[in-house]
Amino acid sequence: MIRAVYHAVTGEPEKLARAIAVEETVEVPEALIDERTNREIVGRVEGTERLPDGRFALRIAYPTDLVKCLPDLLSVAYGNVSMMEGVRLAGLDLPPEVLARFRGPGFGVEGIRDLLGVRGRPLVCTVLKPRGATDEHFAKVAEEFALAGGDIVKEDNNLLDATQGDFERRVGRCVEAVARANRKTGRSCLYFANACAAVDRLERTAEAAIRLGAQGILIPPLLLGLDVVRDIAARHRLAVMAHPAFSGTFFEDRRHGIEPGILLGTIYRLAGVDISIFVNHGGRFNYRREECDGVARALRAPLGRIRTAFAAPAGGMTIDRVKEMASEYGPDTVLVFGGAILGDSAGIGKATEACLARVLSLFPDRPGARA
Repeated sequence: MIRAVYHAVTGEPEKLARAIAVEETVEVPEALIDERTNREIVGRVEGTERLPDGRFALRIAYPTDLVKCLPDLLSVAYGNVSMMEGVRLAGLDLPPEVLARFRGPGFGVEGIRDLLGVRGRPLVCTVLKPRGATDEHFAKVAEEFALAGGDIVKEDNNLLDATQGDFERRVGRCVEAVARANRKTGRSCLYFANACAAVDRLERTAEAAIRLGAQGILIPPLLLGLDVVRDIAARHRLAVMAHPAFSGTFFEDRRHGIEPGILLGTIYRLAGVDISIFVNHGGRFNYRREECDGVARALRAPLGRIRTAFAAPAGGMTIDRVKEMASEYGPDTVLVFGGAILGDSAGIGKATEACLARVLSLFPDRPGARA
C-alpha cells in the first residue's frame, strides 16, 4: 500500500478521512461504491489522531495498482485533496514496488561528485544574473568564478530567451569561458543552462545544452510539469538542478498544501532531480528551519534504489552564513550564492575564494576534495 498522512483542521476526522479516501480513488457518492470496489480500489483509512497543535493526522493507505507513473502518484496522493480547505499532505510512504517504477536522479550526489572530482565537502555555486546583462558579462562572471575554484555556475531562472539562437549564443560563450578556466586550473567547474522553455522548444534546448558542452540544466518542475522533467532527465545525459519557482503556493499556508520535504525532496527525486534548490530560512522568504531541514532529509533518505540528491539552500544567502549552512546541512549540500558573490566589493574571484576557504575550514582538504 501507498501510505499518506494528511494534517487537517477539522472536528470530524473519521468522516473527513473517509471522504479523502473516496475522493482520491473513485470520486463517487458512497451509494455507488459496491463491496468489491470498496475492498480493492477505495483508499483505506488506517487511523486518525489529534496532534498537539489541535489538528488531526489522517492516515490513509492506497492500493499500489493505482499508481503506474508520476501523474498517477500526484493524483492519488494530492489530486482532489488539494481543493479541500485546511488539508495538508504531511507524509508519504512508498513501497518498493512503486519505487521500482521510477528511475530517479540520473547522477545523484555521487554522480555529480564524479563529474567534479570533489569529495567530502559542500559545493559552491553562483548564479548568472540579472536578466538584461550581455552575454559577454555573463561569460566574464562565469570565468572569474571558475578560476577562483567555484564548483557550479548556474543560469538564473529569469534568463528567458526570445529565440533558440539567443539561448545558444549565451550558453556557448559561457561554457567556453568555464572551459578556459578549467584548462588553467585543472578543475572541472560545471555549467547548468536554464532550460525553462516552451514545450515545443524544450527538446531542442536540452539537445543544444549537450552539444554546447553544458553538463546540466536548471529547470523549474512546477512551471514545466513534473513528468515533463522526469522525461527530459530520463532521455538526456544532463544533470538536473530544480528551481523552486511556483512552489510557494504549496507551503505558505501551513494548514494547507504539501510539506516541502515531500514535494521538493521525495517527489523531485522521483522526477529525476539531482540538485534541489529550496528557500533557506533566514533569507528573503518566510521559511522555517524545520521545513528546510525536512527538504534536506527527504533528498537523502533511503528511497529504494533511487539515488540521493543534493540539497541546495538559497534565497538571499550571504557569505557569512557559510559556516552555519555547511554545519546544518552537511557535506552533501550545494551552497548557492547570487548577489553575495556578484556584488561583493572585493570582486567575484575574492568572494568565491572566501566562500571556499570557509567551507574548507569545516571540511578540511584531503585527496580528492579539490581535484
